Amino acid sequence: MEFGDQVLEFDNRFDRYRDPFLAFERDFLDIYVSALNTKSSIKVAELYHPNCALVNSSQTLVGKTRVRALYQRLFTEELSKAFIVNMEGAGTGNIRTLRWIARDRPSYFNASGSGAVFKGIQYRKMTRTLSRPHKVYVASIDLNNADIEMVVTPPDGLGKTTSDFMTHFGLQLAVNGDEWLSWSNPKGLAVSEGLQYSASSAEPSVYISAANQVQVGGPPPTKLWNAISGSHTLVRNGQVNRKLRTCSKPDVYCQNLAPRTSLGLTSGNKLILTVVQGPSDSLRDALTLKDLANLNIELGAKDAISLDGGGSSTMAVNDYGIPRILNSPSDGKERVVSNHLGVRAGYLEGGANMQVGESNDTFGLVDGKIVYHFMSLKIDGAHFA
Repeated sequence: MEFGDQVLEFDNRFDRYRDPFLAFERDFLDIYVSALNTKSSIKVAELYHPNCALVNSSQTLVGKTRVRALYQRLFTEELSKAFIVNMEGAGTGNIRTLRWIARDRPSYFNASGSGAVFKGIQYRKMTRTLSRPHKVYVASIDLNNADIEMVVTPPDGLGKTTSDFMTHFGLQLAVNGDEWLSWSNPKGLAVSEGLQYSASSAEPSVYISAANQVQVGGPPPTKLWNAISGSHTLVRNGQVNRKLRTCSKPDVYCQNLAPRTSLGLTSGNKLILTVVQGPSDSLRDALTLKDLANLNIELGAKDAISLDGGGSSTMAVNDYGIPRILNSPSDGKERVVSNHLGVRAGYLEGGANMQVGESNDTFGLVDGKIVYHFMSLKIDGAHFA
């Protein structure tokens, strides 16, 4: 369900919006900034009360229709290339204040780009011909970085596309998760913030503590925080899994080509998330499981598993306000899958300040909607009119 179609309820106990479709809470100011970054006047207008008033230095706009028209102008003109940064917010209950600035959107995800894309996350795209032509999308997450938070889909968030999962939970990066029997029933062990909603199975599992300590395979820890599972063990202790190495099931391990998603852990405590696909004219002809295991070793993984593959394989990023799919899903579009693994990280300080300098806003909320909004938006030194 799109953000603008959701019913958002205000919970005065926490001063947060509660999404009834998800076990998830986000502060109102974060939701407002996220809506600005979608560049959708419809989504922003959904945050306003039908009888709202927006006041700036030159006019008062009454009603959602006029407010939406204001944002449409901003997104088409002054803020068309902007990434909105939430600088500071204050207030509790129904009176909130926010100061934000606009920056030029940095371009970190170009065709051949590689390097830091968020705090604690490096990204690389490779076009390779080893074995056969294929493309590789790799995100390396530094688990020692204080800005990193790993997220496994909670039970009330199952059955979404990867980009929807990422957007709903305010993440910077996400990949598809486990294989599944139904959208609400992943095949293997699944735990989100201590809540287990899928039982252990023969599938290999990955355990992630609240402090970002990751264990790939083996006996589960005594206390589970986050856990997600996959289809096959690829690498153990720096070696390709013997079953794959010997091709004990040739058609499964060494012959079947498919798009694939994997998770690996390096000795330097970095999590390697990888999606592979075939060439543009043959997306499904990517790699075998044995190929994928060798790729993980090449990328530095000492332990690795495969997640769901085929048309499910997807890597999504929050491209500084705009959801973006990095690979080309082989179904021709994103597939709804059961669960996901995501990363919440800090944004880099890229992008110069735009002529849009800053905005100081005061919101009054009624039933979780903006009923009045004082906006002081400076553009090129002058207040927006």
